[in-house]
Amino acid sequence: MFSDQIFENLFNSSKNRKHQNIKEISKEDYEELKKKAEAFDELLLKYRELENKLENLPNEKELQKLKEKATLTEKYLNTLTQLQADFDNFRKITERENQKFKKYAMEKILFELLRHRDDLERALHASKGNKDFDSLYQGLQMILYNFNKLLETEGVIQINAEGEIFDPEKHEVVEIEKIKKTDKIPDNIILKEIEPGCYFMDRVLRPSKVKIAKICE
Repeated sequence: MFSDQIFENLFNSSKNRKHQNIKEISKEDYEELKKKAEAFDELLLKYRELENKLENLPNEKELQKLKEKATLTEKYLNTLTQLQADFDNFRKITERENQKFKKYAMEKILFELLRHRDDLERALHASKGNKDFDSLYQGLQMILYNFNKLLETEGVIQINAEGEIFDPEKHEVVEIEKIKKTDKIPDNIILKEIEPGCYFMDRVLRPSKVKIAKICE
């Protein structure tokens, strides 16, 4: 690169030569020449940078691979966008169907409950002027049977309790009877079911309220 010092040396050396074959230049010409030299250096630097960039550019084969990758990427993006849209539509449809299912499932249960309420009303009216308690008992027993069948149909199953070992997951202790080891009764066994519990599907809907035996020293 040209510098001020180089120009100064060039300018001074021209004065010291024995043979004045080169014309002396003025300060203005010197400054102009200096600017042109600096511009040349700058252009040369840019040219070399451009050469390096051109050398690093991919060849035709590499360009073809890049184009193929770009096409494949665009294809995957389009597919992903479509899948996202399809999933959103599926989710909305599923939510609507679930709402409909819950609505009509509840309607079915309520319809069956109304039938059992009607049976109870008929039993009450019949018992009002009739002192046949055996018939009333049988009628109520039939209503209870039908009601239990409805619960079973909907997935409500009664929990076994009496005679089982107490399980806090499905039993709730409301009474304790103290026993001795000599009574030969297992500790924590359920002696009596106070109120029945039930499952709904695979979960405990309501625990059984029970009376258990507890060994005391």
